[in-house]
Amino acid sequence: MAWFAYVALVVGSSAISYVVRERRHRRRWQLVDLPPVPAGVGAYRESQIVGAHLAEAPAPLRLMVFSCIVYGRAVTFALLATALYLAGLGVEVLAVPTLHTMVGYFTAGGGVGAVVAMILASLVMRAGSDILVRDPRRAFHRTRFTAVASALVHGVVLANASTGAWLVGTAGRDATRSLDTTRYVSGAALAHALTLLGLAYLYREALTAKRPAVRL
Repeated sequence: MAWFAYVALVVGSSAISYVVRERRHRRRWQLVDLPPVPAGVGAYRESQIVGAHLAEAPAPLRLMVFSCIVYGRAVTFALLATALYLAGLGVEVLAVPTLHTMVGYFTAGGGVGAVVAMILASLVMRAGSDILVRDPRRAFHRTRFTAVASALVHGVVLANASTGAWLVGTAGRDATRSLDTTRYVSGAALAHALTLLGLAYLYREALTAKRPAVRL
């Protein structure tokens, strides 16, 4: 029941936030021209014209924005559940995996991995907003920075959690369960970061477009 409530809260609040933000900033994507099409016949009449513009952000980017919001909300509510558990409420089904993840990120992240991962969660949410707002000067560069930073951090944590090459803070204690949990979480986060980076480059031209669409 706790997991169902957690998923419903994360997905539901993320969906509401996404819909509100997407509708508010949709006009920014409507300034992006679609590829020009040939018009006219003959050597002196044939040309390329722009006759249409995007109605909204491309579907892969909209899906990525939603995943960025879900990412941030999932981390936020997991930490909230952990705080409630430590305060005495019976939400251990959510809090215990979160605590194991935090221990794993600390151990495999050089003692700072857990804090950095939480900071990155907020940056990933900001990246989703940047994509919707489509500020030509900052959207691509800030999204790329966030994706690269996330990939590096989660990649290092995943490697250390998998190989045990550089673990700190164990003091002889068995951290197997925490590291096992961390491998799943860091693997998913790494995949998300690489996808975000790939989409940023795939849609770089649209993200950085400055010229208003030509309305015919």
